[in-house]
Amino acid sequence: MKTIDLAPGTDTGRQRQDNQDRFIAKKLWTDNQALLAVIDGVGGYEGGDVAATIAQESLEYYMSSPKGDVLSMLKEAVILANNQVIEKKESDPKMAQMCCVLTAIVADAKKQVLQYVHVGDTRLYRFRNGILEKITNDHSLVGVREDAGELSEAEAMRHPRRNVILRQVGTEVHRIDDPDFLEFGEIEFLSGDILLLCSDGLSDLVTKDQITSLLNKKQPLTSTVTELIASANKAGGTDNVTVVLVKNTSKAKPAQQIETVGGPVPVFEEKENTIIQESKTDIIKTSPPANKLTNTLLIALLLAILTLAGIWLIKTPSAPKPKLATTQVDSSKNIIKKIPDSLLNLEPDTIRLKSTIELNKSGLVTGSKIKTTVLVPAVAFDSSIAIKIVNIPGKQAENDTIWLKDLIIQGFETGISVERNSILFLDNVLFKNVAHPVSYRNSDSTKIKNLRFE
Repeated sequence: MKTIDLAPGTDTGRQRQDNQDRFIAKKLWTDNQALLAVIDGVGGYEGGDVAATIAQESLEYYMSSPKGDVLSMLKEAVILANNQVIEKKESDPKMAQMCCVLTAIVADAKKQVLQYVHVGDTRLYRFRNGILEKITNDHSLVGVREDAGELSEAEAMRHPRRNVILRQVGTEVHRIDDPDFLEFGEIEFLSGDILLLCSDGLSDLVTKDQITSLLNKKQPLTSTVTELIASANKAGGTDNVTVVLVKNTSKAKPAQQIETVGGPVPVFEEKENTIIQESKTDIIKTSPPANKLTNTLLIALLLAILTLAGIWLIKTPSAPKPKLATTQVDSSKNIIKKIPDSLLNLEPDTIRLKSTIELNKSGLVTGSKIKTTVLVPAVAFDSSIAIKIVNIPGKQAENDTIWLKDLIIQGFETGISVERNSILFLDNVLFKNVAHPVSYRNSDSTKIKNLRFE
């Protein structure tokens, strides 16, 4: 039985000579899943169509086969697209200013969930029970004010600076954990839900009420796409307009799900599109702010350390390391498959944990000989703790020694949880965006060298 109905469409508009928009609307891995995207080349610069095409091809290539967590894959695919656009720009000076904006999703009708990744002023909406809900935020000068309630929809639509965008794909090299680049999340996609992805060629000219009225019509999705595009053209057609609709047509009962925010055969005939437009007139570059350890966190950390009986922070002794049955912890079961770091601009030794690494005997966890290993949580991480030092079931814990060396622990609620008597050595360990670097239930001693916080 068909569980997903797709209907995409695109049009040059009334005032453009070429179409710079791109879209994706295709099956993904199973009949219940689909990959969808709307990509809008940034106009006013030569090569916007090339940037949009590179992004389209990068997304399709990277998502062609499963590589682990879906939302992580979507984020990685956009990073790949970003860095591929930059590589092309470096090889062709005439295209030095090209870039694009995009919204990409994976919709799963069987699991009743969708993951999305978003950069720029394309949009994702969800239509449910007659109500149209905007899921993504506009990364534009006017869009930020509209989303904050400072401007009404009508004021934003006629604002002369509505096309000044704040984030774009292909302007500068990004890492997957850059805080001011990707917007992403996971929300419900229940039976009967309709998702709408669109370029600003629609949202700048057609109001939310007008879109809602058309989605409420009892007609095929293809007819709704045609009417949405016609509405944009009737309102002036000042830009290329692209619309992708997808409906969950499964008979599954609504699932109990928690939404988190921070990623079929088409029933249409796709037109050939030559892609160029001039919709975005200005670009404002933004760089991520430096991460800082707040005074509150520092004070809380110091108080916690000072009140722990039997724990002293002292320099690592110069004596030789004790002879241990040291082994690298085998955490392969907890790690999502590593991605091509050279393409995604990640640290060579970045590892995504699906669950906490548990240590129950003396040993060593260390980075490579050349550089540190970075531990970050996967999107599907099932705990708040990166590393937990635990008792062996049924055995009395000894005062043994755990070495953690040359590691960056990043993005966890708790970095290291010590739940048994042990001597913990931390050597060249950086806690980055970690609320509670080390928590203790039992510990004889903690010896620290080159401990850092960001």
